Amino acid sequence: MAHGLSFNEKDSKYFGENDFNVNFGSENNLNKEEEEIGNKQNKEGNLKLKLEEEDDEAGNEFKTRLGENPYLVKPLYDSEGKMEEQNEKIFDLPDRSSKKDKINYLIIPDKEIQPPSPSPNFWLQQRLNSEEPLKSFAGSEFFALQSKCPNCKTPLINGVLCKSHIRCSIHGSAYNIRTGVLEDGVGLDSIWTFKIHVIGSALFTESISLEKLTSTRTVSPLNYSRISSEKTLITNPIIVVGGGIAGITCIETLRHLGYSGHILMISRENDLPYDRKSLSKRLFNDDNSHSFTLRSRDFLEKRLGVHLLLGHSVRNVRPEEKRIFVEYKQKNGGGGEPTLVRALEYEELGADYLEGITHLRTLNDAQQLSIELNESAKNVAIIGSGFLGFEISSLIYPIARSVSIYGKASTPLTLLGSEVGNEIRKFIREQGVIIRQDSVLRSIGGFDRVEDLKFRDGLTAIADTVIVAIGIMPSTSILMGSGIRTNAEGYILVDEAMRTNIPNIYACGDCVNFPISFNSGQVGERRINLPHWQVAQYQGKIAAYTIMGISARPRLVPFLWIRLFDRHLTFSSLDPTIPVDERILRGSLANNDFVAYFLKSDRVVGVASCGPANVAIQFMEIFKRDKFVTKAE
Repeated sequence: MAHGLSFNEKDSKYFGENDFNVNFGSENNLNKEEEEIGNKQNKEGNLKLKLEEEDDEAGNEFKTRLGENPYLVKPLYDSEGKMEEQNEKIFDLPDRSSKKDKINYLIIPDKEIQPPSPSPNFWLQQRLNSEEPLKSFAGSEFFALQSKCPNCKTPLINGVLCKSHIRCSIHGSAYNIRTGVLEDGVGLDSIWTFKIHVIGSALFTESISLEKLTSTRTVSPLNYSRISSEKTLITNPIIVVGGGIAGITCIETLRHLGYSGHILMISRENDLPYDRKSLSKRLFNDDNSHSFTLRSRDFLEKRLGVHLLLGHSVRNVRPEEKRIFVEYKQKNGGGGEPTLVRALEYEELGADYLEGITHLRTLNDAQQLSIELNESAKNVAIIGSGFLGFEISSLIYPIARSVSIYGKASTPLTLLGSEVGNEIRKFIREQGVIIRQDSVLRSIGGFDRVEDLKFRDGLTAIADTVIVAIGIMPSTSILMGSGIRTNAEGYILVDEAMRTNIPNIYACGDCVNFPISFNSGQVGERRINLPHWQVAQYQGKIAAYTIMGISARPRLVPFLWIRLFDRHLTFSSLDPTIPVDERILRGSLANNDFVAYFLKSDRVVGVASCGPANVAIQFMEIFKRDKFVTKAE
């Protein structure tokens, strides 16, 4: 539903002058008090969080007070360009013809007039320059944007508006409300913005293409040197090894920064770069297979000028000769050696020959799993009680006969700690998923196909399908003898600019060990590995900046999200791997108002949340500004 929401300037004091911290709700929530994080300014004007004290047993709670909803969106003209009769009676507007594929919209200052159904695919936001109540349009600034995040299709009205951008409620992606440009976070595309016109007391947009309302926006120009389709020698190219999100982000950033030379992408998979994070969030089928692809072949080759070498694996790297050796693989990437080797050795379990075991790492894995589950209901066993295991259980539960999760640790989701892990386990169990911790797999049995699992504590579990979700290890054996430094686990060592120890060789994504400097100010720089989508995109951008000689280093605030049935859990942190001193929990997943605060040295260093208050995303903005929040606040 499209809404026009109003906010007094005094609300902006939470985040400073001309800066808004707003949680948008649905139409039914506009008159309710939602949870909120406020903030206060210290003597230097720095942003701090303000927690409102409550007298109830829950302790500190967060409140958001949304303004009135005096403005609604309504089309002035129908699809044939005729002004609707109701509008003619209300406003004396000049006759404005419209083509069939375009439509005009009007902001109507009357809550009794409801927007059409389905509602227009954009919303409008008013920003006042004074504390005066909403009586007129004078001195106001309006913004018209596409209504949905192009990356996850979630309504932006549910997100967080702060200063000059709005953050998506799922991925935390930040879009500039003036230009629509994606400024931070997950995604490749931006959103459309529309100019608003004022005639008397009426506000409206003119001639918005229906195609534009529903399409994604790719910021131009993208510069490149055209590569002939003929087999010609490509000299001095930038070679990107791997078709993941880090590589494609690096390529697009290079083009946006003006790089016009040759770019060669080598990927061991036959598929075009695809949305790997969605493999555990939605089932693959023939109808939606195209939606997993990040960029089409035409876009990569013609718009980005990338020479694609799919189905090829790099076998050796010789930096001193400026050469890499490539091997053509006829099999799909999912059938050969994976880009990242799984941590479980099936040969040791006697299961290397059995069908029915998958990892859900590649598009081919997702396709095969979908085929299996749709053929007949299966008893599915998931090995691993981390983020991936829990998310997969939520995905397949509706079409499986049974779903069981087996974790090696005593509590699930160890990254978030036992308190948060137990809350999530409770919610997942209530949905019908079986969860068993302290379960170390001893063997996988069956004849041709998996039939059962045996654990070291004596348990035998029946399973038709086994999904392994226990983590990954870097496939960096190709670097042996290259001189490129790796750590004991095989991760490539890079600096803050994504440089390796060899000049002109950079690394980013799941395979790197990189420095992260914040640790509550108590210790120095630490080196970590974070195989998360948002981190990989950030590193791809930084690598492109470095290649182009740009020293800019936007602040990294690691952010991840997990879908748990009809819930979305988000987590933002200054350093998700650092041990914390205390965790404070509020609400529950069942009530969709869950918040967990992670504290170290009396400061909030991380937040996990679920629900319309978007607390984790609000803290993401606070962390980006290098501000801190104490436990007392």
